[in-house]
Amino acid sequence: MKKRRQHYLGAWATQGQLWCATRGKCFRTSTENVANERDFYRLKEMSERDLQIVEALVIAPATDPLRELARSWVPHFNVFHRIKRQWEAGGQSHPELEKLLDENIINTEEDLHASIELKALPLLARLRQADASFLSDDDDCIYFFWFVGMQYMRTPGMARDVVEPVREIPGFNADAAWGLMRTIFATNLGYGFYVRRQTLRLMFLDTPADAELVSGDQPIVNVRAIGLPEGQPPSESEIELYYPLTPTRALLMAFDAREPSTERRSLTNAETAAYNKMTVNASREQIYARTQEALMAARGPQEQQQ
Repeated sequence: MKKRRQHYLGAWATQGQLWCATRGKCFRTSTENVANERDFYRLKEMSERDLQIVEALVIAPATDPLRELARSWVPHFNVFHRIKRQWEAGGQSHPELEKLLDENIINTEEDLHASIELKALPLLARLRQADASFLSDDDDCIYFFWFVGMQYMRTPGMARDVVEPVREIPGFNADAAWGLMRTIFATNLGYGFYVRRQTLRLMFLDTPADAELVSGDQPIVNVRAIGLPEGQPPSESEIELYYPLTPTRALLMAFDAREPSTERRSLTNAETAAYNKMTVNASREQIYARTQEALMAARGPQEQQQ
């Protein structure tokens, strides 16, 4: 069965329910029913040509240890399709084996995300209490930054942004290769954050008592990438990640400090509204809130009329 998990959005839920806005509609629903695109993580079969292009575009330009780490992801994304092709070529029939292969094709990448998320859950719980002390532990730090990389790269919006420019490469099925590519990109991103951890500047942002933060289907936003010309990626120095943790607390992460630092400050109502607007603008289809009032305020009067 396709696995569907929404641990992160539980912070916005009351008795398992939150408010969601999508396609001009606003409704209350279960966290299990949002941010799910059917079979979004289903492995798609890659050709040898696809693998060659991923090697040339994504893997070969990396430096070690990331190059070999990237190559180690390849079997995870093609082994089950390869076994299935070999089995079918032999003209054999085994319903149980075929069912098992299909289940792995559906669940392999989802299981990968779920395992990373499971390890990150206690770390998120601590961040929600404004406690980032776990970052001094190497293992916790590695898993947290890997989780951040995965959260940043795993969304449908990110898929469209990255896949569209490479669709024109002759013989390249970018949609089939995206699962492998996003995992490599997320691993590289998490590793880059980890090696720069001595310059990490964290800022916890707390809302006023009468205001709430919303989240969206692109929950992590690079604040410094906003306004860059289309197609121009931010430089390494242009990274400041905004990540709403709960309706009343968010996290800003930048890598521009002389030494690691953690601060905390209170937002004004205007700043809260500005961050919510940024979340709305970054989202592709869905926005989430704890209350209907917060959701409607974040969408704005023009959105509400749709």
